[in-house]
Amino acid sequence: MAMAGAAFAPYRGERSAMKHYPTTADRDTMPGPMRRSPREPVGAVIPEPGPNRTDAFTWILVGLVLVPILVEIIRVLTQFQGFHATGDNALNELAVRDLGRYAILLGPFSRSGWSHPGPLFYYLIWIPYRLFGSNSAAMLAGALLINAAALGIAIVVAQRWAGRALAVPVAVVCGLIVVHLPDGYLSSPWNPSVTALPFGAFLVVAWAATCGDRWALPAAVFIGTFCVQTHIGYAPLVIPVMLWCVWRALRDRRTPLGASLGPRGLTALWWAIVVLALVWAPVVIEQLTRDPGNIRVIARYFRESTDPIHSIRDGYRIMAAQFTINADWIVGRNPISIFNTEPDAMFASPVPVLLVPFMIALVWVAWRGTRVLQRLAAVLLIPLAFGVDALARTLGLMYDYRLRWVWALAALCMAFTVATFINWVRPRVNPRVVMATLTGAMALIIVLGTVGVAKATNADPADLVRIRATTELSRQAVRNVPAGRGIVLLRATSFSTLTIVPGLTLMFERANIPVKIDEDADSRLALGRHRMYHGGPVRALLFVAEDGDIARIRATPGARQIAFVSDVSPPVRARAEREYAAMSERQRHEVSARLVLVLRRLHAIAIYSVPSQ
Repeated sequence: MAMAGAAFAPYRGERSAMKHYPTTADRDTMPGPMRRSPREPVGAVIPEPGPNRTDAFTWILVGLVLVPILVEIIRVLTQFQGFHATGDNALNELAVRDLGRYAILLGPFSRSGWSHPGPLFYYLIWIPYRLFGSNSAAMLAGALLINAAALGIAIVVAQRWAGRALAVPVAVVCGLIVVHLPDGYLSSPWNPSVTALPFGAFLVVAWAATCGDRWALPAAVFIGTFCVQTHIGYAPLVIPVMLWCVWRALRDRRTPLGASLGPRGLTALWWAIVVLALVWAPVVIEQLTRDPGNIRVIARYFRESTDPIHSIRDGYRIMAAQFTINADWIVGRNPISIFNTEPDAMFASPVPVLLVPFMIALVWVAWRGTRVLQRLAAVLLIPLAFGVDALARTLGLMYDYRLRWVWALAALCMAFTVATFINWVRPRVNPRVVMATLTGAMALIIVLGTVGVAKATNADPADLVRIRATTELSRQAVRNVPAGRGIVLLRATSFSTLTIVPGLTLMFERANIPVKIDEDADSRLALGRHRMYHGGPVRALLFVAEDGDIARIRATPGARQIAFVSDVSPPVRARAEREYAAMSERQRHEVSARLVLVLRRLHAIAIYSVPSQ
């Protein structure tokens, strides 16, 4: 513990060249001209400190936070090699497999007649996907690596510009988020899941850009683009922050905050433009070569959609819920409606107690704080303000799984509040008190890391029960598909079975069996034009049926069952079929205990080979 306490001693280890440029975190605690006088006007010209070095202590913080993720990476690569993606994750894996063979110009499919803006996620995850075996487990490992990079970036940049006073609180809130996210969330390559933590990293890097880091502005463009292209819902959050960064780059091009950085000129801005051109090139190409282009369809959807939007009150309640003393990211609660998976906070009146100290910290930073902390305050306030409006403008249901970016934003606001309090109290109390407090924070990080490791050793991918069922179904289908020349043509009988088709397609392609789907607008967007059927010899026409549709497809002349999975035995399911057939239409549509029991026993998924016409 003595070593931990020494690590938090003022000035020690923050920057070896202390005699030249003191650190940001310590400026207000120093004697002499580097300390602002209480009577000194806020607008006075004061020498600004330079950025801190990334020392060994910083990497210890990063390591403690990332240990659970590293454990989970090892687990998915060793215990889930037989894991087989389905639904949206299968669509994403198919797109990654297509890289190098087809032009991938669109982002993840949205099921609303358009795709998310761009394919940067696919290009980013392609390396770990190929490195770890080119299978569904490798996609899980790739998602974990993206989230690990986001957490590490947040801690390192916090240390660089605000010292340990901010790095330690950021590490604590990162540990809380890792522990309290639902099982399988960090490893999910689904686009609403894989963007939440990178959004937090984007905010921290954008703050570094406003402080004068030359590399930070292009990095913010890259990370912000990743969020927006992977999920369009980040556009109203990322764009205002980026505009603020550009304005600060122009205004501070000759006088960055870090005195040791020297004149920056417009170098950062030019590099940001280069990065912007590269990462948005596929989107521009798609827009120019397709009619209508995806961006135009997205704009039309948000302009003409008849889905109801929400109120500012709804947006405020969602945001305020993460500033309560029992916020989800703090205590691990995740209360949602069982009917539509919207947060319960929408229907309550959460009291954002933690906004009070945050507002006090903002006032103190504006009056007495360093310009570095003032810039951080601005970067956090922008998504807070625009975020409430963005939430209010959400079309349709406000699904909880889309809202985890609020966790990242609220957590950074609380880390800022704690860092501000440390900067205020450090020159006013005995240094031993500060060291004891921050040592306690280190102990908390260790505890969170331990809990995170325990959780990682037991965390399964999301929706594992259905994934295992569809995986077994796909294996049976590949093993029993009729022999012959030509392609396998897949058809779904319902929306539920439509989500199984991508996983089936993935399994057939892994077995080197050519597979096609009947062409329609959504299938073309989701699976690619090259997987659409445009004629030619058909080896097998396969229908995917579920529950009540199974009997109908089975009655088709020449139908042969080649795959079947169910939770109940065949005799039990046969009795349920007879009982369901004997029900009247009224009984089938009235909610009753008998109907629920029959439907539960009816649940099954089957694939039938039907003679093609």
